Amino acid sequence: MNTVIIFASRYGTAKECAEILARQIYGSVDLVDIQTEGVPELAHYDQVIIGGSIRFGQIQKQIKRFCRENIEELTKKKIGLFICCGLLENAKQNIENSFPQQLLDHAAAVECFGGKIDLNKLSFFDRIITNMVMKAVDQQGDKPAVLVEKIDRFCHEMNRDITKEWMKDFE
Repeated sequence: MNTVIIFASRYGTAKECAEILARQIYGSVDLVDIQTEGVPELAHYDQVIIGGSIRFGQIQKQIKRFCRENIEELTKKKIGLFICCGLLENAKQNIENSFPQQLLDHAAAVECFGGKIDLNKLSFFDRIITNMVMKAVDQQGDKPAVLVEKIDRFCHEMNRDITKEWMKDFE
């Protein structure tokens, strides 16, 4: 089984999650940062995982464009979709805003992996906004974090058919 993980990451959290996925997905896995690498030929892959980070309610435009331009081919493959965002209460809305409904309906796995914030990596403007948001979050007691259990569940769904095929060899 050949899988490609296509991601975009502004401050590194989506990249970190994509790397965790790459270690847990069975078979051959290629990681593609859509912001710095060319879009791969999808015909070479059985599965496609697409994800990115959310900034001010939006995923990277390269991810949106890739989904829009490849929707026909993507709906012929097993796909997984993920986002990374620090505020989980907005996750459902952010997922729906990030991917076309046709892909959401077709996907084998859709998940928000949470997010983390390293103020040292943020631009000046992002740091100001994030500090304001974090004050509100601190009052609720929920600190942004990468949710490894959600990555594990996502991988389980993406690996499901592969596991079934592998088990047939032992029947």
